[in-house]
Amino acid sequence: QLWPAHWRLTLGLFAVIFWLMQRALGALPTMKWGWLDTALTLLADLGLIVSFFFLLFSDGKPVSTSLENALVAGLLPGVNFVLFLAINGYIMAREYFEPVASRHKTAGEIKPMGKDYRFRIFRAGLVIAIPFTIPIANLMGPLFGTASMVHVFKDIERRADVG
Repeated sequence: QLWPAHWRLTLGLFAVIFWLMQRALGALPTMKWGWLDTALTLLADLGLIVSFFFLLFSDGKPVSTSLENALVAGLLPGVNFVLFLAINGYIMAREYFEPVASRHKTAGEIKPMGKDYRFRIFRAGLVIAIPFTIPIANLMGPLFGTASMVHVFKDIERRADVG
């Protein structure tokens, strides 16, 4: 035999998936510009073919071995989520605090304010990062982040004026 049975099965599944994807793409409404339809179809086809090659030539380890490697060699469950929140909390804090603060203060005033209240801003960033982990709710994340940071900024500004 030229190809082992598992290769034939894999290629057969790829052909079925490719055909289903083509049908799904064909069911999408056409764009106003014909060239855009053609470009999107070609990109989808290319992406599908490339992903098939990655799957075809990937190491065929059993699921149990892959899970064991993920648990033992990788991060323990839960640690990755904590790291995700911590890193994204920091990023969200900066992403949302600086633009909000820049509407009311100069860059020279923002920097010391950010240093003095960095943990307060970071905690707000953690809270902002949470909706980004929830599908559909993540669409409202930027609105929630901006509104939250406006409240944090106003609170910090009030405390700075009092102190």
